[in-house]
Amino acid sequence: MKRQKIYTSILLCFCLFSVFNVSAQKADTEKAKADSIATTDSKKEEKGRNVMLNAASNSGPREINIGLPGLATGMAIRENGVPVSWTWPEMPIYCWRSGVGNGKVRLLSIAERALTIGQFGYAVSADSRIGGDQLDIRGSVSGGSFGWLQTDLAVSAPIAKNWSFVAGVFSDTDPGSTKLAFAKASNSAEVYRLGLTKRFNNNKGKISFLYKRSKAHWLSEMAVSRFKGNGEVEEIDGLRMGRDSYTLNTGRIRLLDAKSGEYYFTNFGSHDDENTSSAFYVFGDLNLKNNWKLDYTLNYRRSVTATSFVAYTGVKNTTSAVTYMDGSAYEGEKYQIVLAQNDNNTPQTSFQGRFELSKQGTNHAPRIGLMSNYYKRDKYVANRSFFAQEIAAQPRQLLINGQSDEYGFWGYNAIAEYNDGYEHQTTLYFIDDFKVTPNLNVSYGANVRYQKINGNHATNRGLNWTLANADIADFDYDFFNYTANIDASYNITKYAGLTGQFLYNTENGQLKDFSLAQLPRIDTKVKTPFFKIGVFVNHPKISLVSAYTRVVKNNFNKNLNLTNPLDRNQTESQKVFYDIKTSAWVNDIIAKPFKGFNVHYNLTIQNPIYDNFEFTAFGKDYDYSGNNVTQISKVLMEIDPSYTFAKNKVTVWASARYFSKQYASITNALFFKGWWETFGGVNYRMNKNVALDVKVVNLLNQRGVKNEISGSELDTDESYYVGNYIVSSFIRPFTVEASLKFNF
Repeated sequence: MKRQKIYTSILLCFCLFSVFNVSAQKADTEKAKADSIATTDSKKEEKGRNVMLNAASNSGPREINIGLPGLATGMAIRENGVPVSWTWPEMPIYCWRSGVGNGKVRLLSIAERALTIGQFGYAVSADSRIGGDQLDIRGSVSGGSFGWLQTDLAVSAPIAKNWSFVAGVFSDTDPGSTKLAFAKASNSAEVYRLGLTKRFNNNKGKISFLYKRSKAHWLSEMAVSRFKGNGEVEEIDGLRMGRDSYTLNTGRIRLLDAKSGEYYFTNFGSHDDENTSSAFYVFGDLNLKNNWKLDYTLNYRRSVTATSFVAYTGVKNTTSAVTYMDGSAYEGEKYQIVLAQNDNNTPQTSFQGRFELSKQGTNHAPRIGLMSNYYKRDKYVANRSFFAQEIAAQPRQLLINGQSDEYGFWGYNAIAEYNDGYEHQTTLYFIDDFKVTPNLNVSYGANVRYQKINGNHATNRGLNWTLANADIADFDYDFFNYTANIDASYNITKYAGLTGQFLYNTENGQLKDFSLAQLPRIDTKVKTPFFKIGVFVNHPKISLVSAYTRVVKNNFNKNLNLTNPLDRNQTESQKVFYDIKTSAWVNDIIAKPFKGFNVHYNLTIQNPIYDNFEFTAFGKDYDYSGNNVTQISKVLMEIDPSYTFAKNKVTVWASARYFSKQYASITNALFFKGWWETFGGVNYRMNKNVALDVKVVNLLNQRGVKNEISGSELDTDESYYVGNYIVSSFIRPFTVEASLKFNF
């Protein structure tokens, strides 16, 4: 931290010196919403979705609904065209943050992501800022009402003919709203950048070299409340949702290192729980003959993850065996069982390359690309243990006599994870935007992908499991997959017409799927057909798309920890495979009825259901096909109005998102009521160099409770859970944030 402050001070001094010795450059215009939903433009991006406006956290982009469950690692992120991280346990926000070190940040469409890398869903794509032919200094200082502080600075300037540099420092510290007892911040990050750019004569193109160093710590907080029934919860006395921490007050967990065989303690919020990454990029473009252009990126990255987290696995009735760690009596009616995990420094290496040839013609805009991704991890181990804590704010650890050891932990590595190996994928793709007639536009493309997964995993588990007593088995798989997409629009009149799309994507699993003792269904193709048909209006005052969509995806899996409703002392665990089908009516509108005013509105009505969801437990057959998928709303709305006035100096804006009720059990017997995520703000440009932004998060101060209720997998009514404690996620409480931005 001290070194980071020194770097920041040096750059600030350089900025101040530069301000008094060079003329100020023209300020960048504010990032604006798209004026229309252009059906004839490139299909690469989605407009107007405010992806960086996140109600749960200010660390990264929000998830955007696709009618399917999201990724454990959150929204996928690319920098300079390649992923910033490949797979669990490394999350994208460990090595990327939004800030002035980035150039353009955009949301890639479902088709663009599928065609270029073979993954279904949206992704955020960012370009690294590079140096230009004039001095450019930009930065920001941001803070929030719960102590969040972020500083961001980037400097670029020419250093010789056709040569320029860029340097940047980003620092983020967020205590969160829940006041951890053991650390000053639940989330922190530092990102350093240093780059050189060479521009070739006669506008032939450019090449950039960029080094990026990042380190981050991130702890996700959960909340405990009492389930009232009918989708409602109530706060527990002395434990406010979103305001009081439910993480163990010491932040200290004990585990067994499966690599060394030694027991160790790790601490949340310390260097023990810090993820580091060093990345080197070579990227640029070349203008070739006959209007062809080559864009390219080469990337090498080395990272070490030390991810720690806890999962709240169940609430138990207190017995005489339960005491505090010092032996004093615990008088609470119930207590919490917690699973702790730490991967204890896993080295990871990746090499990536992207080459794309493109040409902008009168009727065609073809792109031919090659993307290659190589990822290796060195003996990934997720060490795990269990402990108990009281149900209270900043909870103290409990001792269960006859189960806990003297440190309050048990079950060391009984369900640990392990794998070692590499994954390689190469994608060859072709995409073309074809203007067939003045009224008919077609975007079509396809890819073919080769994937190899090679390594080893352990086929046994047990109490006090380590690699020394592991049964190691090798695996080696090769797959070919493909994606095909066609997206067309036809103007019936000058401003209105029909639109349709069909996308088909196939995948196999990843290296991470070999973490457990059982072999995954790695050789089963994951097939995702996606279909859309609708109408559009594209008028200067209003743009609208209204479409029916359907998506199907197979080979999902859940690890079910089942409790017999007829005898709650009977439990068993099993893995279940199933499919998901989602039909939806999606409406997206962007209107600008008068000067300065814009509004974006999105309404999605969908029905995500399970299919082929069958298993047997406690001698009875179960079939949940046709039940609604948990934690996905059936009705979603987004409303984003903004008004700019005072000679474009002031913008007043708001954003509201509605999520209807979400089921909390796969039987659909339990659910949580819907909620609103609300934002509002004012952006004031003082002059061409300085701007002030003020933002309010969660104007309605709602909770946004969501989760699956553990143990409810076989219950057909909610009666057992009414009055019981449940653990859930939540959105940030009412928060005020402000940013001072400058550029010279």
